[in-house]
Amino acid sequence: MQHKSVLLDEVLVQVPSANAGRLLDVTAGGGGHFFEILAQRPAWTGVCLDRDPDARARLEARASEKGIRPDRWTFLPQTFSQDGGVAGSFTFALADLGISSFQLDDPARGMSFRSESAPDFRMDPTRGMSFREWLATQRESDLVFLFEEFAEEPRAKILAKAFGSIGDADLRSATTLADFVKRELRYGATSKKHPAAKIFQAFRMAINAEIPELKAMLAWVPTRLEPHGRFGVISFHSIEDRFVKNTFKSLAESGDFDILTKRPVAPSAGEVEFNSRARSAKLRVIEKNV
Repeated sequence: MQHKSVLLDEVLVQVPSANAGRLLDVTAGGGGHFFEILAQRPAWTGVCLDRDPDARARLEARASEKGIRPDRWTFLPQTFSQDGGVAGSFTFALADLGISSFQLDDPARGMSFRSESAPDFRMDPTRGMSFREWLATQRESDLVFLFEEFAEEPRAKILAKAFGSIGDADLRSATTLADFVKRELRYGATSKKHPAAKIFQAFRMAINAEIPELKAMLAWVPTRLEPHGRFGVISFHSIEDRFVKNTFKSLAESGDFDILTKRPVAPSAGEVEFNSRARSAKLRVIEKNV
């Protein structure tokens, strides 16, 4: 599937019109948002981050495709929880949360329930424990909490108990793991969404420490905005959006920031039809007023 940048037009509307500026994208992915902004602001320079070891090659290819000179952008291979290596202030900052389409669509990554590779939910598969190793460290109570909080699964206790006796055959591939989840949850065939979709999401969020990472990122990025600089965050589920909403509210209450999106910006019906993964996306934007 071709990568589609979610809410691209809505993001571009929020980018300040300053002739000169600096762009920060803490979730570079394939560079869709990043290089489109640089293309529309030809005097700007940018810095982008991504922990995916495959990101650099994708970004270099996209920069070449868009005609963005190498001296206009810098890539830092790191998570967005730390600002190490990120110097200076920025005119516009962006975070597009959640999993990259490149990771989800790569059958070798084991993130999608359609993948025949071993299940692996790490953003950077070269670091940390494999899924099988991580699962062995989890107690039943840990999995109940995970499925309830991150997947909002009403049958969390049933599924957590089942994982206590999961066999090697069920862990052979992401597909067999998804079949195990579907079998244990025993849902009917009426749902349009695979029962494993939210469970896989919960695994990914836990293994990549996405909530602690998000909290840390929301703490440092606003401090790097220049006067009248803006920060936009695209989230894809209620847990992320709640943290973003509450953080922006606190920043606005400090008097140093204004919320530009009183209600989160949602994708148009046309975008959802074109890209179903955009369905749950929400964009929130703040501006530094000093």
